Amino acid sequence: MSDFERGKNQVTFYLSPNQRGIIPVPVELQRIIPDTLWNERVQAATQVASRYSKPLFERIWLTLALISIVVVPIVLVPVIAKAIHEGQDPDTLGAHYAIARGVGIGIFAGTALLFFIPVFVWKLIGRMQVRRLLQHWIVEDRVMLDQTQFIPKWIVKPPSVFRDSIALSITTPPPMGATLYNPAAYMPSHVTAPTPPDPAFTTVPLRNEADNPFADFDEKVPARGDIRNV
Repeated sequence: MSDFERGKNQVTFYLSPNQRGIIPVPVELQRIIPDTLWNERVQAATQVASRYSKPLFERIWLTLALISIVVVPIVLVPVIAKAIHEGQDPDTLGAHYAIARGVGIGIFAGTALLFFIPVFVWKLIGRMQVRRLLQHWIVEDRVMLDQTQFIPKWIVKPPSVFRDSIALSITTPPPMGATLYNPAAYMPSHVTAPTPPDPAFTTVPLRNEADNPFADFDEKVPARGDIRNV
């Protein structure tokens, strides 16, 4: 299962590194992204992002790093200071203490780098792999989709030490705003609705015999005899 979050023109899914279920395509993107392509990309993002994430190991490593950064200087600095002071002139103890403090700072920095550089490089490689995957999707969308069509932007955030899930975000098309050409658009009070056309100009009226007073009038020319009688 995955958590779902909808923002402004963006949809975010929080995926598990062991994601197995099928995530439906967001409603806003169903006309743009086919189901098969959506499932392939979700699986690819999950595999690449989880490949460079071991949350349990990272937490143990971070705990050891914090302990070592504190404990190692505390243990080694007195030993080094004693070795520096042994057999030296008491008048030069101040300079020897400065040397011991410098050695302690060096041990602190060296221990921190020893623990954090491998993790940093490992995470950097993972982010580069994710970025390469997203660049491939951008090129694929430009070829597959029309340039006049909305092209979504994919964002993948791998898990971190304190977050186990993979954040998969994708932009959605902006909502269509009402315009003057929309029948449901707001119209000012001084603008009236268009009047319907006159039916007389759109249809041909049929003759009604009942309303015609000359319906029984014979229009034939009368004969001469009939004219005389008139």
